[in-house]
Amino acid sequence: MEEFVLNIRGRVNDSDDLEPYIEGNVRDELVQLADQMENWLYDEGEDCNKTEYVQKLQQLQNLAAPAQTRKRDHEGVPRAAEQFAAVLNRYQKVWLAYQSGDAAYEHWTPEDGKKLETAIAEKTSWLDSNVSRFRATAKTKDVPVKAAAFVSEQQVSSFVISFKLYSISIILLFCLADFGINCQSGVEQTETSTTATSCS
Repeated sequence: MEEFVLNIRGRVNDSDDLEPYIEGNVRDELVQLADQMENWLYDEGEDCNKTEYVQKLQQLQNLAAPAQTRKRDHEGVPRAAEQFAAVLNRYQKVWLAYQSGDAAYEHWTPEDGKKLETAIAEKTSWLDSNVSRFRATAKTKDVPVKAAAFVSEQQVSSFVISFKLYSISIILLFCLADFGINCQSGVEQTETSTTATSCS
């Protein structure tokens, strides 16, 4: 308990730590409570039972928890948004390659290209909207959308867009595999026929 009291009192007064994420009146209340608990620890606290220790520690933790959560969220959202943007950027490059007539995508139909373009636009709009909401939120306030939402949206987007990108490729692979089997059968038949002719 003593370690937590000393640690949290320093953190809420550190501009590189929790200070930006806690309201001034809450910080003052927390520091005052931490001071009281420190004095209590070296006085009445020496003879109190474990239950009282836990109750007092919980009281201090409850005051600090919102700021700790906000710090984690405010630091996590930009990282998650950046990762999501990087994924969309990769898909955007694929679409641009298709638009420029890259031979790798010559098997695509106009409908395939349109589906990819629409999916990218929809997810980019979601990303831009929620990043704007986040940037408008003060650090002393809870974020409107958490990093987990960006991660989840990125995973869904990756699945949906990847499916659109590779569904045709999968079909082609099956066709190529079938072609290979047929070719192999033809080779076998040719070899058999050649062998038979040689024997005769």
